[in-house]
Amino acid sequence: YSQNTGVRFVTLPLPFGIDVLETAMEARAPERAVRASTQICYLGDARDEKGYQHLPAAIDGLPGPLRQGQMQFVLQSNFNRPGGEPQVARARARLQTMPRQLVDLRLKPLSDPEYFDVLASSDATFIAYDAVNYARRSSGVFTESLYAGVIPIVPAGTSMAAQLPKGFPSIYDNVAELPGILAEIHTRKHALKHAIAEVSERWRGLHSPKTLLLQMLCAPNASPFDLDDEVTRDAFEYGVQVAHPPTEPEEEARPLVCAHVIDLESLDWKIGAGYVKRLQAGALVSQGILTFAVMVIHHVLDETSPDERMRPSHWGRQATRIARELGYAGFWIVYRRAHAATNLTGILGEMAKRSQVMSNEEMMKFLANVTPDFVYSNYAQNHPTMQRCGLASLPFIVETHDVQAHHAALYDKDAQADADAEAELAVYRQARVVSCLTELDGQYVRENGVPEVEHCLPLIRPQVATEATFAGLQDLAELLSASGAREETVNIEKAWATGQTDQLMRLFGETRMNMLFVGGWHRPNIEGMTWFYNEVFKPFLEPSGKNLFVFGGIFPEKAIAPSPRIYWAGLCDTLELAYASAEIIIAPLLHGTGVNIKVLEALAWGKPIVATTVALRGIRGAVDILGAYDEPEAFARRVLALSEKPALRREAANNSHKLYRQLLAENNYDAHVQKLVARISSRVDKIAAKPI
Repeated sequence: YSQNTGVRFVTLPLPFGIDVLETAMEARAPERAVRASTQICYLGDARDEKGYQHLPAAIDGLPGPLRQGQMQFVLQSNFNRPGGEPQVARARARLQTMPRQLVDLRLKPLSDPEYFDVLASSDATFIAYDAVNYARRSSGVFTESLYAGVIPIVPAGTSMAAQLPKGFPSIYDNVAELPGILAEIHTRKHALKHAIAEVSERWRGLHSPKTLLLQMLCAPNASPFDLDDEVTRDAFEYGVQVAHPPTEPEEEARPLVCAHVIDLESLDWKIGAGYVKRLQAGALVSQGILTFAVMVIHHVLDETSPDERMRPSHWGRQATRIARELGYAGFWIVYRRAHAATNLTGILGEMAKRSQVMSNEEMMKFLANVTPDFVYSNYAQNHPTMQRCGLASLPFIVETHDVQAHHAALYDKDAQADADAEAELAVYRQARVVSCLTELDGQYVRENGVPEVEHCLPLIRPQVATEATFAGLQDLAELLSASGAREETVNIEKAWATGQTDQLMRLFGETRMNMLFVGGWHRPNIEGMTWFYNEVFKPFLEPSGKNLFVFGGIFPEKAIAPSPRIYWAGLCDTLELAYASAEIIIAPLLHGTGVNIKVLEALAWGKPIVATTVALRGIRGAVDILGAYDEPEAFARRVLALSEKPALRREAANNSHKLYRQLLAENNYDAHVQKLVARISSRVDKIAAKPI
């Protein structure tokens, strides 16, 4: 159309959203999570062009065990005309001879509730459509499968395959491959369901009645959104809102508006600072505050960089995913486009870098129409970014994970410490209110001339692992892949693709996760892990056969020597499975400021913890209830005792639960943020707050 008319055409989103499917998905989710067998469905009329005739051969080709209780096929089998098409009629006759526990044929057309119940209860959909006919055509069954997070089995070269990641395991080239595809889906069900869930999340964000309406409203724009461009497509839903802000309603009619200034990398990397930012966003959004994120990257980004992580398009995709997860009303990314010439380190060095970020043009357009009521900033170092973006003149809350000048002085050990402290305190003095995570840091800030200070530990609800948490996982290799491990050597698909299978092959033999350490590429973590490896692990724990799993951005080749008993998962999409399965959480930190989020997360999961005194800093009662182990041999003895004595592990887990209940009684982070907002806004009575 574009070529033949001279008019520029773009692809519209699908206005997809079906209440009956949502209801079925909700009803079937518990059963689907714990079911060990794999259910494959075929939906729609039994027709040649939809590949129904390939089903008998695909099922007959499965290995014996898979045909004897491990897989079930639920197949809609009504003909589209009397007697059916010849190939399809023969195929149905063959399927009717197969055992009912293997093949469940639905011979009549399905009602909407019946149809969506089959889909929602299935793990994969058999969509072996004619590749020529569906090179451009769309498929309702495929669309519904993506929406529901059900793995679609589709032929290569079709419009459907084009919507899946390249090389996705459920895409086949020849129908002879179908038995192998089905077997692989059963074997790797959990990992593939995790992968298709990511595709589904992105797809659902792009296709809805809302996005269709927004796209059509944008049509008169001189530069309409091009949904064939991946970066624009990722940012589409939020980009429209930013490019075309609504006219600001009267003051009394609209909710409070907040600009949340945050570091994007820590959100993506699941490190402690990102954990706190997620709690901040949750507390703001849950109170009915219209929250827009200013996502800061203080590195230089360049779309031509050979490293994907240094490209704006990469962070555009990550930011879109995170913004949807956290419920932001919109977001903008600001980053550096050139290296700043500075010899400064510490706080002053960070501020120099962040003063070089380029303001976002679309954000400035938005701010010309809508003035936020206040700014919530994570870290004093982001104040220069606020100045660059025209936000520094607004009332602002600043939160400090720890007193950064203390941190810089401790690790940089230079004469700049006093200047760092003064630069940080200067920001706190300008803030309407300062939020500290520990009482110790709050006391220091207050003693240095900052009167408006509140403190609260950032606690989440207690976490509980159930059978559903581990449903379908066969071993620790699948657990790491299901966690979305980005380290190629432990992600099943990536390891096989690259040939780096050493860690993976060792993982297949592991039945227990003895120890877990979570940490980013941060000097306290590096120093602590180096001490633990040399003084504790090598002499005491490795000879006993205990293993250690390390999650996070602390990379092995830069920290400690490799060991066959240490597994490096790298950055992961979720830490839930790791915390749920670990026997012991270790926190071997020797230096530090602030509070250790990894310890709070371990307490939330009620896990046995072996930690040094420093690792328990700022957590009232932790040393008395959990104990602190600062000497290498004492640390090792505690790990060995917990690992080898289940009763002792249960006692330690109970102590973690006990401590966390005490902390929850004293610290309510949602109420804390509500209190901060009340102190900064004269319009706090307008907040549609949820009960705390």
